[in-house]
Amino acid sequence: MKLFHWLSLGLVILTTFIMVADNLVFSQEKEKEVGDESWYMILLNAEKVGFMRHTFNEISSVPDGTTSPIHRGRGEPQKDKVFASLREITLNKPTFLPYVKLTEEIQLVLSNPILQKAIIKMVLPDKTEITIKGTIEADKILFSTIHQKSSGEQTPEKRDGFFLNDNLLAEYLFGTSLIVNKWEVNQSCSLKFINLYNINNIFADANMMVKEKTSQKIMGVMTEGHICSLVISDPTSPVKEIEYFIGKDSYILKQTARHSSGALDFIKTSKEDAMSEKVKPVFERRGRIDPFTTRLTRATKKETTPTSSPKKDETLPPGPDPEGKYVLALLHEAGEQLQLMKDIHGKTPREERDALLVVPYQRILSIYEIIHKKGKDENKTQISNILKEADRLVAGSEKIYTEARVLAEEARNDFELGKKTYELKNLKEIPKKLTKISELLERKEVKETEYYQKIKLLQEEVSELARRSKIIEDFIANKPAIIGIVYYIRTEEIKLSALTVNFLGLNIALPVSYFKDVPESSIMIGAKTYREGDKISDDMIIKTIFPNTVIFNYKNEEIALEYKGK
Repeated sequence: MKLFHWLSLGLVILTTFIMVADNLVFSQEKEKEVGDESWYMILLNAEKVGFMRHTFNEISSVPDGTTSPIHRGRGEPQKDKVFASLREITLNKPTFLPYVKLTEEIQLVLSNPILQKAIIKMVLPDKTEITIKGTIEADKILFSTIHQKSSGEQTPEKRDGFFLNDNLLAEYLFGTSLIVNKWEVNQSCSLKFINLYNINNIFADANMMVKEKTSQKIMGVMTEGHICSLVISDPTSPVKEIEYFIGKDSYILKQTARHSSGALDFIKTSKEDAMSEKVKPVFERRGRIDPFTTRLTRATKKETTPTSSPKKDETLPPGPDPEGKYVLALLHEAGEQLQLMKDIHGKTPREERDALLVVPYQRILSIYEIIHKKGKDENKTQISNILKEADRLVAGSEKIYTEARVLAEEARNDFELGKKTYELKNLKEIPKKLTKISELLERKEVKETEYYQKIKLLQEEVSELARRSKIIEDFIANKPAIIGIVYYIRTEEIKLSALTVNFLGLNIALPVSYFKDVPESSIMIGAKTYREGDKISDDMIIKTIFPNTVIFNYKNEEIALEYKGK
C-alpha cells in the first residue's frame, strides 16, 4: 500500500510538472507569436468602417553557408533573420475596397525585403474567398490564385511569375524597403505592387516617391518619419494614389488611399480605439491639422468641401454661400492655426521650431487663397491680418520655401488633373507657377541658406511638369479618334529549366513552368487596326490596351485615353 501511495503521489507531481511546463512553453510561444503588434482604425471620409491588426515577428534565421535567394549575386552567403508580417483587416461597413475581410502573411529576409513567401486570403461581400499563395522557386517568385464561391465552386488556378529583380513588394514592406535601401527625400523607385485594391489586376506597376521628412503626432507623441506617395499605373485600379507616413522604425503609421468616393485612412492607435465603434480625435491639441490625411494645397474651384471644417454644419460646397458659413468656418480654422503657431513659437526649441511651423502656416496660406476668391471685404481683411501675424512667426527663408512648396504642390495637382481630364486651363497654369517659383529662388533671403537647394529642386520638378504638360497639350490637339476596341488576353505556358531532384540515389528531372498572360488586343483608329506596340506616328505608340482604355506613349509620355463607345 505504501508503495502504491508513493507511486500515486509521484505520478501526480509528475503530471503537475508537465502541465506547468506545457503552459510555460505555450505562453512563451504565444508571446513570440504576437511579437510586435500594432492596431489601426480604418476611416472612410472620417467615418469609422473597420480596424486592422498588424504583427511583425522574427521566425527563423538563414544558417551560415546557405545561399538564400536574397543574397544570390551579392557576394558571400551570410546569416540573416527571417521575419513574418501578418496583416488582418476587418470591415464592418461598405467601402470601395473589394473585400470585407483580409488576411495577409508575408515572409522576408530583413536585409533585403524581397518576398520569400506570401499567403493572402480575402473574403468578398458575396462570400467568395480568394486565396493567393506565393513561393520562391529558383530565381522567380511564383503565385497561384484561386477563387472559391460560397456554393463551393472553384475557378481554375491562375498562375503568375516574377523575377526576383522585378522589385515586387507588398504594401506593408514599403517602410522596410525605405529603411534598408536608404531612400532620400525626392527619390523615387519603380516597382511591382501587390494591389489588393483591385482584385481584377492584383499585380500592378507603380512608382514610389519619398516626398518629405517631417514629424507628426501619433498616439499623442510627436514622431519623426517620411511622407511617401505611391502612384499606381494601372488605369483600371479604383485607387490611383496612396500616401503613407512611415516612421523611423519602418512601420507605416498612417496611410490614405484616395478614391472618387472619398479618402480611406488607416491610422495607428490603441487596440481599444481601433475596435471601438466611435472615433476619437487623432490630435489632442486644438486646431492641429493632420498634414497626412489632408492635402495641404490651395483650394481650386472644383473642391467640393473645405479641407477641414471645425463643425459639421459649417461645411458647405465652395459655390453659393449666401450666409457666409463656409468662409466663417475657414476663418475660425485659420485662427486656430495661428494660435497653434504661437504655441509652437513660444514653447518649442529654436532648432525644431521652423519645421513644425510649416504645416499650420501652409494651411493659413491655403485659407487665404480661398477667402480672397469667395469672401467679403471684411473677411478678406480678417484673413489678411491673420496672415500678417503668421508671417511674423515664420523665418524669412522658411516662409519663402513654404510658398514654393505650395506652388509646387498646386503644379502637381494641375498636372494630374489636366492629364486625367484633358483640361487645358490646368496645364497652362503650370508655367505660371514655374515663373513664381523661379522668382522666389532669386530672393536674397534664401541665398546661401539650406532652402536654396530645396527650392531649386522644386523648380526643377515643376520645370519637368511644364515640359510634360506641353506634350499632353500637343496630344490633346492631335489625339486619335478610337472607333472600337477588341480586348483579348491569351495565356501562354513558359517552360523553365528542369529541376533536378535526387531521390533514393536517382536524379529525377522535374519539369518547371509558369503561365503568362499574352495580350492580343487591338483597336481601330479610322480604317486601320493597331495592336500593342504598333506605331500610329513617329511620336505615338500604343503601349497597352484595356477593355475601355488605351495607354499611348506620346513623346515618351504615357497618356490614357478612355473609349466610351458609341
